[in-house]
Amino acid sequence: MSGNRLVLGIGAVTAVSVLLGTEGCQRQSPRFDRTPASAPAIVASVGPSGDQTVTLQMTDLFRFEPANVVVHAGKITVTLANAGKDPHQFEVPSLDVSTGNIPGHTTKTVTFTIPKGVATYAFDCAYHTSEHMVGTLTVQGF
Repeated sequence: MSGNRLVLGIGAVTAVSVLLGTEGCQRQSPRFDRTPASAPAIVASVGPSGDQTVTLQMTDLFRFEPANVVVHAGKITVTLANAGKDPHQFEVPSLDVSTGNIPGHTTKTVTFTIPKGVATYAFDCAYHTSEHMVGTLTVQGF
């Protein structure tokens, strides 16, 4: 009987190890309750054509740097630099924007259009929202 307990114990440990090892790469529900509002905002650069660009760094501390970006309506290209080893993703759910997986130590760009009007759009890493890897795009008129 004690042999059965040992087998069950090892099976339980294996199952927990598998779950813990893959948890960080699973899709999580968005949580924007702790958007880093106190972090300083940067303003997206505007080129001669009026298109905007901004670079965000993603870290293994589960943060976007910077986390708050001031933008205006129109086309924007966001460059995502994954500075760590963990995979990340950039998405703006309310605008249907998603980069898909961005492996560690790689860079990806995404271009989309910010609608007219003053608003704030939350963005996140789909894999790490429970760790509050979120930020904001704040639209201002220019």
